Amino acid sequence: MALTKLNSASVIDRLPTGSVIQTVQNTTSSEMTATDSYSDTGLSVQITPTSSSNKILVMFSQSIFFQTNGCSVRLLRDSTAIIIPTTNYQYHDTGSSSTAMRTVLTHHFLDNPTTTSATTYKTQIIRHGSTSVKANIESQPAYITAMEIKV
Repeated sequence: MALTKLNSASVIDRLPTGSVIQTVQNTTSSEMTATDSYSDTGLSVQITPTSSSNKILVMFSQSIFFQTNGCSVRLLRDSTAIIIPTTNYQYHDTGSSSTAMRTVLTHHFLDNPTTTSATTYKTQIIRHGSTSVKANIESQPAYITAMEIKV
């Protein structure tokens, strides 16, 4: 896990609003198969904000494979979903049941966790129907980055 962090409170206090205080990144390349309930994809990152008023910019990129019935992916802060699909079939194909789709999801979310405790962000996936759904397909690396932004 890569970590870049400013440690001196006096330096942080002098930075302008919008400055990046710290950046943490993590990666996984372990392929996982989705089930009929939300399951962790293995992609997560932990960050400890220096101020409860700061925001966290979370960005992730992850490959998925699905067939006709599709799947949904969500982002969690600890156990709370913060990116929630607006429909059960967030990613789907309207073709025949033999149609297979591969794509790379890229999401950005500016969060306001209001804490100085260690906070974990992770992705989860669910399949819809009985067709195959996988994340991190063929061991393609997935990335998640959390950046603390001074407010």
